[in-house]
Amino acid sequence: MEINKILDKISNYDLILFDFDGTLFQTQEFHKKAYKIADKSQSKNRYEIKCQAFLDLVVKNKVQTKDISLLIYFYISFLKKKKAIVSATLSENVNTILSKSQINFNFDKIYCGGRLKEKNKPSPFMHIEAMKYFNTCCKKTIILEDSENGFIAAKKANIDCFDVNTHSFYYNVLEE
Repeated sequence: MEINKILDKISNYDLILFDFDGTLFQTQEFHKKAYKIADKSQSKNRYEIKCQAFLDLVVKNKVQTKDISLLIYFYISFLKKKKAIVSATLSENVNTILSKSQINFNFDKIYCGGRLKEKNKPSPFMHIEAMKYFNTCCKKTIILEDSENGFIAAKKANIDCFDVNTHSFYYNVLEE
């Protein structure tokens, strides 16, 4: 789909939610390396080891942004649209990556599930909280996503979704 058509469609929403890992930033390789480090550990607390390894890798390396998401971010910022991050990533990881970025991101709100599994995708908890906070409804909200769990959470929250990998829109039309 042409970028102008994508931007035009997204501009029709009041609230644009961004997933973080794989959508806004290309962190997949860092996660893979961190999981390998944690898997080698004999510790019972592999999740904490993975989280620390990921953070160490992020601090030592430059994390690339995803071009399509960056373009959408700048466009909706120009239009003064409401925008938030909705991520299963730990808040300290999100904040570290944002602070290391050469781009001065200015999100209106950041939701991180982190260690709270019941609030992480595919649960729609963070999506619903974002809509409440911004006083908007599912018909006026879209999320930029890259993963199956994210697509499932969007469907459960009844919000439309834009797949940053295929540049496809998925609509969750409510029956009235």
